[in-house]
Amino acid sequence: MLVELQFASERFPEAMRRRGARVLGEAGSRYRLAWPADSPDIGRELFEVAREVGAQVRGFRPALRTLEDVFLEATQ
Repeated sequence: MLVELQFASERFPEAMRRRGARVLGEAGSRYRLAWPADSPDIGRELFEVAREVGAQVRGFRPALRTLEDVFLEATQ
């Protein structure tokens, strides 16, 4: 999932990790995240974390897996 915050947040990635998400990439205020397949309500988790760290979510959407993503997953 691609998440965009209003501003970059140093606390956001770590808080997402504590909730079970993997942070696959960061670029400014944009974050690429992955959740376990059995996660019940990803949207709720995202907004709870944002509120917890004082961040504002500007948008989020499913991320398409790139060939590089598939390669990195296969080699890890």
